[in-house]
Amino acid sequence: MTTGAENNQAVWSAIVLAAGAGRRFGGRKLLARYEGGVLLDSALTAAFASPAEAIILVTGSEAEEVAAMSRTFAKRQGAGDRLQVVHAADHAEGMGASLRAGAAALPANAAGAFVFLGDMPKIGRAHV
Repeated sequence: MTTGAENNQAVWSAIVLAAGAGRRFGGRKLLARYEGGVLLDSALTAAFASPAEAIILVTGSEAEEVAAMSRTFAKRQGAGDRLQVVHAADHAEGMGASLRAGAAALPANAAGAFVFLGDMPKIGRAHV
């Protein structure tokens, strides 16, 4: 099966913002236990359920752990090839910096992007 990207057709992507430090939470918010996994799992589940061909995960705080956990999640879904990890070096500036990093990683033929916030677990498959 060929993809839209291989045919130079416009494709949809998903950007998962997972760069925040979670200071008000006490840190490590995205890696906190939640419903049998970690908090970030829910956003990843929704992103992988979307019609996006590529899932762009933007890291910042706890970048290596978040990236490793997300790669493991993607492989368990049988979709490791859909995940691209980018690091927002300026993530401490706020969500705009992370979104900018994710947008910069979009393919040239992107028709648009779904944006998922890593700390919003109640946005699930049904919302996509």
